[in-house]
Amino acid sequence: LDEPPARRLNSALLGTLLGDSSLTWPRNKAGVAYGRGPRFQVSHGKSQYQYLLRKQAILENAGFRTNLCKDGNVFKLTSCVSSDFVELESMLYGTGSKKITQPILDMVDAEALAFWFMDDGAGSPEKIGSRRKDHNVSLATCCFSVEENELIVSWLKTRWGLNSKVDWVSNSSKKLCPIVRLSLKSSRDLSAIVDEYLSPCVKYKFPAPTGHLIRHCIECGASVASGRVRRDGFVGCKSHPRS
Repeated sequence: LDEPPARRLNSALLGTLLGDSSLTWPRNKAGVAYGRGPRFQVSHGKSQYQYLLRKQAILENAGFRTNLCKDGNVFKLTSCVSSDFVELESMLYGTGSKKITQPILDMVDAEALAFWFMDDGAGSPEKIGSRRKDHNVSLATCCFSVEENELIVSWLKTRWGLNSKVDWVSNSSKKLCPIVRLSLKSSRDLSAIVDEYLSPCVKYKFPAPTGHLIRHCIECGASVASGRVRRDGFVGCKSHPRS
């Protein structure tokens, strides 16, 4: 919150626009766009209401009037129309649907990455060894082409060092659609990159960053294997194994 409002708006807004949010021009009865700019809009369910309030605060802190209302089973956030959205709308949509391009990806920093994954990220069960289970993270990019998904995979590797692949899932019409699926290690690395920006209500999508799994001796602070627990319930190193 110490950053200038415009800076926070640009990163957060870009990230969520790559995900669930949209920019929409008002249109007349003939379907022709009019006005000085589009408006921002997004909907979330009750479980993500606090996340929606965060988006509202970011918009309002940047000087945009907003309206938040219940729309059926979801809550809908809408901003005023603004010429400040024109350039970003043109980059994302061009003359048609939302697109992914290298210039857009080049604008994505850690905060924008966090909002993108908070919107469209999902955790999938993945077996580790013979008994333990964890989850890796996938990004719902079904609305983008295979080529755009491949561009995202390449960018995640070159920009963030994250290993991922284009995978396929069935939509409600049983049609196969592309998504981006991260490896388990890269899912943890992603969590470490975006952790400071995550809203509590969407943290369930992300595995704990690797650093969060490191346990330390209660006596000297040394890193300790996960299984070395003392009788007093604390973790101890080889030099301090007892309570």
